[in-house]
Amino acid sequence: MILKKIFVLVMLGFAISACSKKPDCMVADSIQEIGNESLNNKGLHLYLRTSGFSEKEHFYELFRGAPSFDECGITTTDTLSQAHVDTSIGIPEKLIIKKNKIEIEYKPGEIGNQLGSVIVVLDNI
Repeated sequence: MILKKIFVLVMLGFAISACSKKPDCMVADSIQEIGNESLNNKGLHLYLRTSGFSEKEHFYELFRGAPSFDECGITTTDTLSQAHVDTSIGIPEKLIIKKNKIEIEYKPGEIGNQLGSVIVVLDNI
């Protein structure tokens, strides 16, 4: 009898959550704005996106205007440019924004928490 009640409660919980209007994203992307006054003064915004559950992938994304993100880290704003961080090369030392494209310069080392504190250089914007 107790097992039957537990089963009914569990199934009721699943049924209620299935009707939720929240997106089902399993693992939400982490989004961090890379603040840069010179970039923002030109109407551009740079973000660091970290995706994945155990093996993280990192991307720098450039937007015209400030995008808004949902609980899963998804935006409807199109990116001007996106650059994947290749951890086999090293740590991003500098981001060069040139003609609305992101170029990454690396230095030797292993990825830590320093991805958000990278130098941003504007070239021909």
